[in-house]
Amino acid sequence: MKIKTIKLKTFVPVLLLFFLAGCGYHMSGTGGSLRKHMRTISVPVFDNESSEPLIQRQFTDAVRQAFLTDGRLKLTGPKKADLLLTGIIDAYSVRSVAFNADDVVTESIITLGATVLVKDQVKKKIYMKNKVKTNRDFRSNSLVINSEAARQAALQEAYRDLALQIVSLVIDKF
Repeated sequence: MKIKTIKLKTFVPVLLLFFLAGCGYHMSGTGGSLRKHMRTISVPVFDNESSEPLIQRQFTDAVRQAFLTDGRLKLTGPKKADLLLTGIIDAYSVRSVAFNADDVVTESIITLGATVLVKDQVKKKIYMKNKVKTNRDFRSNSLVINSEAARQAALQEAYRDLALQIVSLVIDKF
């Protein structure tokens, strides 16, 4: 029985090609689907069409902070930005989901949603339009101050979650 041997001249180029091709993965923070001209973004204060007054400022701050933390797009003013992200908070609700024996609410769920539009100001076209939504639960009790503190904490979590969803949509388009 004769065993064929692979010649070194054939093996080395094939091996080199294999390593150069890679596996398709890339490190986080290396660009995603952003085009080369997309380096800056502006995030004006979101409009608020929800039933909860004054949440647009904190939500917008969470979105801006998420972009700052991500670092792939630099925040700037609307006239200098390559991308302009505008949005509308269009969903807010608190739903009671659990009660104790005295019929006092013990657990609730906050739903928060927004519609986001990103304009490519360099190419003068819409880059992305999407809806984002999240739910956060919180415990409550008969003490109003404790229940309100828990609601506020859940709302902060919802802001952060939606902000991260928005960054992912803009940067990676998913």
